[in-house]
Amino acid sequence: MKKLSISILIIVIFSVVILPGCLLPAQIQANKIRENIEFANNKIFSCMQKIDSNPAYKNIFARIPGGRNITLLHLADTTMPSDEDVKNIIAYHNDLSHCRARGIEDYMQIAPSVIPIVVPSYYASDLVTVELIQKKITYGEANKKKQAIYLELMSKLQVEIDRLNREFSASYQAQMAQQAAAFNVLSQWLYQQQILRQNQQLINAINRPVITDCSRFGNSINCTSY
Repeated sequence: MKKLSISILIIVIFSVVILPGCLLPAQIQANKIRENIEFANNKIFSCMQKIDSNPAYKNIFARIPGGRNITLLHLADTTMPSDEDVKNIIAYHNDLSHCRARGIEDYMQIAPSVIPIVVPSYYASDLVTVELIQKKITYGEANKKKQAIYLELMSKLQVEIDRLNREFSASYQAQMAQQAAAFNVLSQWLYQQQILRQNQQLINAINRPVITDCSRFGNSINCTSY
C-alpha cells in the first residue's frame, strides 16, 4: 500500500517525555499536537485505503509501489505503460490528489513548517507521472526518479523534525528550569515563615505577663511563676 509521506510524522515528531504530575505548557502542547497528528493520519489512511481497494489500480501498484517499497526489479522494469495503464494512472492520481489535499489542510494547522517540504515533493512526483503517462519514460525510469524524490523528502523531513524536537525540548527544559526556580523561591519563603513564627513565639513568651503565686507552709514559702 502506498502511503502519503507526511504520515510518518506521527512516530517521530514531538517526542517530548511526559512525566507524572502536573503537565507543563510544552507537554500539554506536545500532547495536543500528537493527538491532532494521529487524527489527521487516520483520515489520510482511510482515504488511501479506499484507493488501494480499487481493483483497477492493482497493476499500477505492482508497477509503481511507492518510494520506500521500490525494489531492484522495479528499477529494472523497461516496459512502457499501456493505454489502459495510462487511463488508470490518471484516475489513480486524481483520487490521490484528494487524499493529499486533506493531509495538507490538516497539517497546515498542526505543523505548517513541513508543508513547504512536502508539497514540492508532490509536484516533482507529479512531473514524473506526467512523463510516464506521455510514455516518455519507462516504469523503471519513473521508479528511479520517484525513489530519488522520496529519499530527498525523507532527508529534509528528518532535518525539520529534529529542529522541531529541539525547539520543544528547549521549551520544555526552560519551563522545567522556571518550575525549579519557583519551587526554590517557595521553599525559601516557607523556611522564612517558619523562622518568623518561631521568633514570634519567643517574643510572645518574653512579653507575656508573669504571674507568681506563693504559698506559705509553716516557716517555708513556695512560689510558682507562670
